[in-house]
Amino acid sequence: MVACPRNQKSLKPEDFARVARKATFLRWCLLDEIHRQAHAIDKLVVEYPIAVATNGHRTRAEIFDQLKSQFTQARIVELTSIAQRS
Repeated sequence: MVACPRNQKSLKPEDFARVARKATFLRWCLLDEIHRQAHAIDKLVVEYPIAVATNGHRTRAEIFDQLKSQFTQARIVELTSIAQRS
């Protein structure tokens, strides 16, 4: 038997395997969510300069709102200046 450090109960090997499978599944879910969020930020960083370079001040409000939720004002200014130089 394996002692569970959290509640000091002993786990049978079959219970330990079940808990380990569940923990592995939860880790994969968490990693998948982190990957999706990182991909969304990467996509935003690419889309915003393109929108600024092609549309100027008519950049879609939804892109700018997403930027504000992810970046500081200084970082948005930096992205804008990079886009305007393109």
